[in-house]
Amino acid sequence: MVPAVNMTKRYGRFAPATGSTPILGLGYIAAVLEREGYEVQIIDGLVESFTLRELMTRIKKFHPAVFGISTTSLTYLFIEDLAREVKKRFPKIKIIIGGPHVSSMPLPTMKSKVFDIGVIGEGERTIAEVARCLQKGKSLAGVKGIFYLTDSGMIKQNPPRELIENLDEIPFPARHLFPPLSSYKPSIFYYKRLPMTTQMTSRGCPYGCIFCGKPVFGRTYRAHSPKYVVDEMELLQNQYGVKEIMFYDDIFTVDKKRVLAICQEILKRKLKLIWSIGARVDTVDKEMLEAMAQAGCWNIGFGIETGNPRVMKFINKGIDLKKVKKAVVLATKAGIQVRGLFMLAHPTETLKTMEDTINLAKSLPFYSVNFSITHPIVNTKLYEIAPQYGDFDKSRYFESFSGHPKNPVFVPHGLTKKQILEAQRRAYLEFYLHPKRIWLLLRSIDSWSDIKKYWQGLKVIINLLFSFITGNKVEEEKNQITRLKS
Repeated sequence: MVPAVNMTKRYGRFAPATGSTPILGLGYIAAVLEREGYEVQIIDGLVESFTLRELMTRIKKFHPAVFGISTTSLTYLFIEDLAREVKKRFPKIKIIIGGPHVSSMPLPTMKSKVFDIGVIGEGERTIAEVARCLQKGKSLAGVKGIFYLTDSGMIKQNPPRELIENLDEIPFPARHLFPPLSSYKPSIFYYKRLPMTTQMTSRGCPYGCIFCGKPVFGRTYRAHSPKYVVDEMELLQNQYGVKEIMFYDDIFTVDKKRVLAICQEILKRKLKLIWSIGARVDTVDKEMLEAMAQAGCWNIGFGIETGNPRVMKFINKGIDLKKVKKAVVLATKAGIQVRGLFMLAHPTETLKTMEDTINLAKSLPFYSVNFSITHPIVNTKLYEIAPQYGDFDKSRYFESFSGHPKNPVFVPHGLTKKQILEAQRRAYLEFYLHPKRIWLLLRSIDSWSDIKKYWQGLKVIINLLFSFITGNKVEEEKNQITRLKS
């Protein structure tokens, strides 16, 4: 299962613009288990509303031998409480936990003693082997890629499992086990047509940005073949009526030859799908962008992070502002709308460098932008060095993973929480309230769906604007009181 996440609690004032899509990791695990002959159910708390009592009734009715949970650090504390309840009511059920949080923090997770098995890294081969051992009553001692509790309550750690080299051996995700696609609401700037879903065509990222955690797939880049990719696209179109796909790879454009082959295969099969990707600015060129646009790519998200050269070098991004500007212009000329993905409050950040980031975003023809606030993640270089460069409240580590926190957990030396939040708010207002940006968004409207989703975005801007006005009013009242007292 995937735990329920309260979008308002997670994203605060940005909640109306956010959304959810099926969790592919669970889909792959379920598909492998079905191929092994096991009966499987998926519970997606992101879109399925249920009380604890209703969940327990569902577990009792299905009567599983194993209850598997996928979690991020954002949802971990809730998951721990939930697992404790499941264990109390169904002591014979084995509880397996997986996902990015467990791969990053396996020992602290298992020390809770509420999970029987923790799966580390890629789970497909591991979960199949675990299921066979549990079914036959065999020891887990030889299963690579897990932490587990012994009958005496001791925590055992097995050797890591090798990465899957040939990804094509993995079956397509078991999408038939998820709620209907109509149950999901994608983030407003991540889609144009519904039904829309996600697809993964590669795993791993070979680059070394200091802020990025790669607990599950690592840095070894592996990819599905173009045929596998387009076979899945065709299935999504024909069997599920999908009109749009967001490719959920870390970086879709690592291998130019493969990208061009995927585009050629899409055109050859005459698929009526549009799609979007994430990429680095130094992995695209004119030929690739034009080929993608012709094959249906309408949107590309570039991870740019900062508009200041010194900060760019510090975070080991490996790009420069010339490459940023060239890639954004080339993509726009090819007919692909561009999302700019930025971060505020990096180590060594100042008011001036955050201003550089805001100005870069405003200077280029982005379709949309995201200004997230830096949150150091366990097992990254950033997490290691953060205390040297600012105030890092590790006691609140599980908070603020949305990138839009009310109370940042990391504040670089020389900045305050208020300055960071004010920079983020101002960045959004100055970008989206610019007349040219408003005109571009209005020109892009070609359906009732566009009108509805932009209305959700407008509500976020209104909230930001209202908080900006009321915040200034409160500040002015404080200043007046101070003047009167003096």
